[in-house]
Amino acid sequence: MKIYTKAGDRGQTTLRGGARVNKSSLLIDAYGTIDELNANIAHLYDCLLESNHRDKSAIGDKLNRLQNELFELATEVAGLGQSNNQPQITKPDIERLETEIDNLTNELPELRNFVLASGYRLTSLCHICRTVCRRAERNVCSLENYQVRAEIFAYLNRLSDWLFTVGRYLLHRAGYQEILWSLTR
Repeated sequence: MKIYTKAGDRGQTTLRGGARVNKSSLLIDAYGTIDELNANIAHLYDCLLESNHRDKSAIGDKLNRLQNELFELATEVAGLGQSNNQPQITKPDIERLETEIDNLTNELPELRNFVLASGYRLTSLCHICRTVCRRAERNVCSLENYQVRAEIFAYLNRLSDWLFTVGRYLLHRAGYQEILWSLTR
């Protein structure tokens, strides 16, 4: 099977179900950004596994699970407006993220200031993922002509919080200090 089909050579692509749309479609932008987020999480996962971080197995397993969920999410977004009979993000997925955020936060110093997205390579990668996640959320919000389930919005919102928290957690567990934002003027 060839990897190239030439079907998109004129700026269109085929959605699940066979409909053709321009690659500039808001729908393509939304699920493309979810795919970009997934690729960035894969990079974070790989860097974590290559590190000597003591929590690489536990956090790595969570990142691997997120990659699978994001693939399902992108598939659902790609099929908006069509019958969906594939796995979907559910309320328990969102609640699990909340529980993980709470558990990780319990091990962190209280957050009293804005922090910079730096201080440790894995933390910086978490923040890259977080900002791509926020863009995916904005792109999904732009799909006003589609019926987007509330769980999709909530999942992306909570996932960005999860990525922020994991960034702080990895930094803290590696023994580094958070770099606080300070006014430059």
